[in-house]
Amino acid sequence: MVFKEKISHQLDVIGGVKAHSIIFKGNQPTEPYAFFLAYQSKDGKVLDPEIYPRPSMFFFLTNLSIK
Repeated sequence: MVFKEKISHQLDVIGGVKAHSIIFKGNQPTEPYAFFLAYQSKDGKVLDPEIYPRPSMFFFLTNLSIK
């Protein structure tokens, strides 16, 4: 199992950020294009939300994490 040991050693550096998602209902159909935004709040925190429109007039807003 030498191969498995080499892989697990490389995976020790993997991390992640907890993100929250919100679903909104729109009032009209929209184009099927995603939005990738960057926002800095007044206190200097950076947010990188992503907005994905759905065919059912819902919008999926995700990646609401503070780095």
